[in-house]
Amino acid sequence: MITTRRNQRRIIRADGGHVRNGDRWRVVALQVDGSLDAVPAGPEDRNPGSAVRLPADYVRDHVELGYALTVHRAQGVTADTSHLLVREGMAREALYVAMTRGRHANHAYIVTDTGGAETHVAPKEPTGRQILETVLRSPGSATSATSALRRRQASHVLAASPTGLWPPRPAAETTRARPDPAPRRPPPPGMTR
Repeated sequence: MITTRRNQRRIIRADGGHVRNGDRWRVVALQVDGSLDAVPAGPEDRNPGSAVRLPADYVRDHVELGYALTVHRAQGVTADTSHLLVREGMAREALYVAMTRGRHANHAYIVTDTGGAETHVAPKEPTGRQILETVLRSPGSATSATSALRRRQASHVLAASPTGLWPPRPAAETTRARPDPAPRRPPPPGMTR
């Protein structure tokens, strides 16, 4: 499995398109000069007649192994199974993307060993559950300017409110005794509660 990392309009695919950055391929033959014959990796492209020859210089400069991908590169890709390394600092959106790539199975392996330097006192490593909970609480998307402005305005309004409530009420209104509700009337004759 390989991935092409640069658009190349001079290499034409069997479907008439060209080689694109991010295309995944299965290698079917290695030529003596270092060029590769490859077929697109999609399930519909198993036909050896759709093989493309990738020149040796293109392979050297713009081809990578394609059996492992970053979460960003895997977005939009479907595989039979997905295997993910979950680590501290990962965003929940990345976890979602990775855990939805597998057609038949998705596996998450939580990294709990930080691989720190040897010390006489072992540091307390977080458990897999703690790491997963942290990832699930960690948004990776940036807050929009509008959302940040609304949040800031709301905090200023609440801080200025004497009661800390929204909508702000005059302090006297919140401390005034409320009238007792009207007494209940007895039910009409023949009806019970």
